[in-house]
Amino acid sequence: MAVTPVSPRGDQIPNPVETQARPLGLFGYLSSLYWVYSPSGKQRRIFPGWWEVMAGSSHSFFGYGFYLYSWSVIIAALTKQFGWTATMVGVTGTITKEDTAIEGPVVGWLLDRYGPQKVAAGGWFMAGTGFLLLPLLTVLGGNIFWMYLCYGVLISMGANACLYNTSYKAVNRWFIQNRGMAIGMTSWGAGFGSPVLIPVTATLATTYGWEGACIFIGTLFIGMGVTSSFALFRQFGPEQTGFYPDNYKAQPVLVQTAGADEAPAERPAQLRDFSVREALRLKSFWFWTIGATITGIGGTSVFPTFQNLALQEHGLTPEVAALWYSLDFLFTIVGRTSESVIGDSIHPRWAYGIALIVEAAGFYCFAVATNTWWLMGYAVLHGIGYGYSIPAAGVFAGATFGRERFATIRGLSASIVAFVSFGGPILFGFLHDMTNSYYIPFTFGATMMAVNGLLLFFCTTPKGQIEPGRRAAA
Repeated sequence: MAVTPVSPRGDQIPNPVETQARPLGLFGYLSSLYWVYSPSGKQRRIFPGWWEVMAGSSHSFFGYGFYLYSWSVIIAALTKQFGWTATMVGVTGTITKEDTAIEGPVVGWLLDRYGPQKVAAGGWFMAGTGFLLLPLLTVLGGNIFWMYLCYGVLISMGANACLYNTSYKAVNRWFIQNRGMAIGMTSWGAGFGSPVLIPVTATLATTYGWEGACIFIGTLFIGMGVTSSFALFRQFGPEQTGFYPDNYKAQPVLVQTAGADEAPAERPAQLRDFSVREALRLKSFWFWTIGATITGIGGTSVFPTFQNLALQEHGLTPEVAALWYSLDFLFTIVGRTSESVIGDSIHPRWAYGIALIVEAAGFYCFAVATNTWWLMGYAVLHGIGYGYSIPAAGVFAGATFGRERFATIRGLSASIVAFVSFGGPILFGFLHDMTNSYYIPFTFGATMMAVNGLLLFFCTTPKGQIEPGRRAAA
């Protein structure tokens, strides 16, 4: 008889696939998900993995709400004040892509090596510093290179380190069979933060100027982000601290091994952790990466930058444009919630691919919008598709490549995408300046996104890996 490994607390650590079934009934199921007993067995507390989810969700609420989606409000004010062209603004997207190309593998390795606490805290401090330095543009006479440095380098690199990269790594360590639910809930913060914080940013910019809005955001990032990173994220995963992924109960599990005269015992499949070298040999890695590269060239990575400007081109005031933008991200909550509910029962490649095609349809509605109905179609389709695709990307990576090198593999893919598609944002702005319209660039972006969705259908699960809602791939 062979027994399972022993944790630092002296408990035997079973393979999650081999553990006993959860208690029957709704209460028993929810209890097994969220509650865990202390080592003494006398005190019940929340399973630590859900604190990781809460930390990631709160970070995405403020981080993406201010850094990414509200940036369209600030860049619109800067463009109006300093007379920058769309091509000049598009260079910012190219710089952020190159940041990702350089930073992605490094941040991934740091996360796998040192954990999310220190990486997230450093990222929040860097991003906050960038926002605090950005108002010096007025002193420098609107020198756009200062904006490139502050937003394209400091803010972008800091945010890449402290938001989804860190949150997904933290959550992916603690969940296997409930990964879709956990990562979907992690992304809820961005869905709620965007419709709340975009109007807040617009109000701050109108009342105190864009300078005041930047100072407020920078101070919040340093004060809140650094503190919460150390307070909520854990340095180690479940096995190193005496817990079990998905809150499985700490019960010894014996596995019968075959004797000399016996046939090999059938053993449930385990979740395999691929090394970086092994991942590079998988066709799923390359279909996933090539699809994301095509979408990047299409300009979707600069959608938040140009979206508010395009809405104003339709004749809307900045405040009304911000409201439509907020409505779009209000519908992302539907997509993010759907991932939390059904993400563990269907394979992420199908869900992820379909979500991108739906998002592409919303992209096209935005390109041809001539009235309120087209804008409503854009808000609903793009919001739901985008909201589902964000957590689905993390679920796909975790389900395909495992937990151990999750951040490094994801960072390497992001680096390849950013390096190859670096010209997408400039192309996006150039097409607008040549045609004096956003129709062609947004239509091009919608087409590329739909192609990405189709490529994901070819990302099969590696042999021996666990598929959501199914047995291990044969």
